[in-house]
Amino acid sequence: MRTNVVLDDTLVREAILLSGVKTKKDVIALVLQEFVSSRKRLNLMELEGKINFREDYDYKNCRELGMNQKLERSGRYFLLK
Repeated sequence: MRTNVVLDDTLVREAILLSGVKTKKDVIALVLQEFVSSRKRLNLMELEGKINFREDYDYKNCRELGMNQKLERSGRYFLLK
């Protein structure tokens, strides 16, 4: 998406130096990715105390099997309160 925005040049230069990217486009893309990722983590934190995992649930085994993204929401692995 093409957009024109006015940015703080000092802040953009600092972000480029800290991130190691070469262009304004790259630093903006990186900042947007980090912002979205951060907000998703915050949203996950809202679930604290609202999920009851089954006693036999083994997250390490699921991670080894690559199933973290494929967990069924049927209650087989966890139940939302």
